[in-house]
Amino acid sequence: MRDLLKDVRYSLRLFRRYPLFSGIIILSLSLGIGASTAVFSLLNAVLLRELPYATPERLVAVWEDNTHFGFPKNLTSPANYRDWAAQNKSFEQLAAVRETSLNLTGDGQPEEAQVVRATPNLFTVLGVQPLLGRDLSEEDDRTGAKVALLSHGLWTRRFGSDQGVLNKTLYLNGESYSVVGVMPRGIDFPAQGTQIWIPASFTQADWARRTSHFLQVVGRLKPGVSLAQAQTEMKSVAENLKQAYPDANANSGIVLVGLKEELVGDKRPVLLSMMAAICFVLLIACSNTANLMLVRTARRRREIALRLALGASRMRLVRQMLTESLLLAIISGLVGLLIAPLSFSLLSIFVPSGIAASTELKLDPRALVFTLAVSVLTALLFGTIPSLQSAGVNLLDTLKRGGSHSAVGGRSRLLQKALVIAEISMAFLLLVGAALMVQTYIRLRQVELGFKPEGVLTLRTPIAGAKYEQTGQRLAFFQEVLNRVRALPGVESAGYISYLPLTTKGTSKGFLVEGQPPPPPGQMPLALFRIVSPGYFETLEIPLVKGRRIEQTDGPTSQVAVINEAMAKKFWPNEDPVGRRFTLPGVNQQQQMLITVVGVVGDVKETGADAESRPAMYLSYLQFTQANLVPADLAVRTRLDPSSLTTSVRQQIWAVDPAQPIVAIRPMKEIVDSEVRDRKVNMWLLTIFAGVAILQAILGIYGVLANTVVQQTREIGLRMALGATPARVLRLVWGQGMLLVGVGILLGLGVSIALTRFISSLLYGVGASDPMTFLAVAVGLIIIAAIAIYIPARQAMKIDPMRALRME
Repeated sequence: MRDLLKDVRYSLRLFRRYPLFSGIIILSLSLGIGASTAVFSLLNAVLLRELPYATPERLVAVWEDNTHFGFPKNLTSPANYRDWAAQNKSFEQLAAVRETSLNLTGDGQPEEAQVVRATPNLFTVLGVQPLLGRDLSEEDDRTGAKVALLSHGLWTRRFGSDQGVLNKTLYLNGESYSVVGVMPRGIDFPAQGTQIWIPASFTQADWARRTSHFLQVVGRLKPGVSLAQAQTEMKSVAENLKQAYPDANANSGIVLVGLKEELVGDKRPVLLSMMAAICFVLLIACSNTANLMLVRTARRRREIALRLALGASRMRLVRQMLTESLLLAIISGLVGLLIAPLSFSLLSIFVPSGIAASTELKLDPRALVFTLAVSVLTALLFGTIPSLQSAGVNLLDTLKRGGSHSAVGGRSRLLQKALVIAEISMAFLLLVGAALMVQTYIRLRQVELGFKPEGVLTLRTPIAGAKYEQTGQRLAFFQEVLNRVRALPGVESAGYISYLPLTTKGTSKGFLVEGQPPPPPGQMPLALFRIVSPGYFETLEIPLVKGRRIEQTDGPTSQVAVINEAMAKKFWPNEDPVGRRFTLPGVNQQQQMLITVVGVVGDVKETGADAESRPAMYLSYLQFTQANLVPADLAVRTRLDPSSLTTSVRQQIWAVDPAQPIVAIRPMKEIVDSEVRDRKVNMWLLTIFAGVAILQAILGIYGVLANTVVQQTREIGLRMALGATPARVLRLVWGQGMLLVGVGILLGLGVSIALTRFISSLLYGVGASDPMTFLAVAVGLIIIAAIAIYIPARQAMKIDPMRALRME
């Protein structure tokens, strides 16, 4: 212990003796350790931390496989769900939920609440008990009782965490519900934002529905049953249903996904690629630090030789050097712990919405252990080589030459060059990843969306309740809102749609094309189904290709639709679709509508900026009498700043109905921006990582060459004395540096080709092995390195030959 304290005190004196070296090392390592700790905290929260349910590893999401129609994980029908539950032997229970939005009124301002209609066994399957009150019961479901469970968030926000909330009354779409329980914090199944759970209360007619897909299913595996075994059994269940109900299930299967995997979704490759990137940054920091330590060791070789001459053992010197490395790493780790939380707000964007409520980015014990382990590991990585080099000092040669150069210096230079090559190769890999993400982001921003989001304000007005039971009341609300909003100063147009572009990934309807052979059982074609008002296409400036748009005269007797180009090309290729007809089964009270195509509009990126445009149909809300077939999203085009209209538009809506909830008020540009937000953040993070990597690599090159110039001063002086020109010396040093860069780039090229394929799922419009990207990165890195190399090369040009020769 006494020797250890002596080593620590001596190390601190060395830090003061070499403040620049120590400062650069601590800055470099603390950034690497801090960033890696932050990313590990994210991985720990998303991938390593268990879901807040009992034995969550046994929870499974159960989807209907309709790959034939382009839906590999589709919702299922009540009839199929009941058959799944009855025929399987792998699950203890299956539960089903249906997400919806209902207007919450009563105490406080009206708002749109995210409500889940659930089978009564939902929380039994999840293994969660209410924080207050009781769960939903079989009797609630059977009798259709108007009872509700509140989320912890809604209970806290709207009811002030009132312990007496039980038996209070909520009004959902004008109907009264009694509060029977409150769920614990972090429970928001099936998705972030769930506020209320009510009984599903399916009727016999609901249980008979096999072609309406709206249920999400979750199950709990029996003890000892693996996911693979359950998948095999459910495949047999799917085959049974195909045989029993070929019209509805001929092309339907069943696919199982672990609930954690399902909720994490497509974030896993992003998180893993980010962790890989930060590991490379940390390795580069370690390599660069090792380089600096080797330089410092070379400058201290006379001191080391004197200590050996005075009786210090070589193991004693190794221990001293390792103590210095460990102390530097621990200080860097502590600074890194201060840096890591600063990035949590940025990294929170990568937390999947399905687990956001139960996930908090924080420095928990796992993160602290990780930081300690990383600090110790980095100390070993950058401290072992210099410490072994210090023990290898040639005592006689070093003392005789006065420390100007020695064998240690030569071996150190070889190690330094190897480390620089490694830094260049890793920096090249990170630069390629960043360049690919930059191109992905740019190309996504350049995607033709099919509409113009600039100058458009959007909001949502979901109508429901007894006052809108009659068709005339609903139509009057929409028409009055549109008239009032269109009359506002600065407003050019306004229109309603059921779902704005980029706000939902589905909502399709099956249809039959008139004059074409009926499809085989279970293979009815699908198209996106949107309900719009007159003025919608003009508001988003969706181009009209043929025919006309939706008009005010398109009432209940007209039965017309506007389709997009994708639908026209797929179902009426090489012919004019205007005037053609198709049938929508089961849409209205007569169970089907014969629709005439009156116009074709351009394709709109409805389901994602990086998704192919799918067939889509647009029907006027004036044609329907059902309360559930109404639009909800309002778009307003203005010559002004869209945000400046927020108050006036809200006032006009409340002038029509003071109790109407108004939600999701934002410019259309924000919706578009949010579509590429994840890739934008990922691009910036990789770019920052690559920038740090380049800086580290350039410092490494500079350190190696500057140290080489110092150690080869006599050799360079001798060359110049024998006739070498400064330009020749410049080329000599510059060539040494560029050789390291070239080898590093070639090594990095091979590694990049092998590893970038793992981020191919994150790319859009560019291949993971795009040759132009690799070439551009290589050229850019060569230029940057050449500039860095020029500085020590120029110093070599200025060496005075006579003065250099007198050094010995």
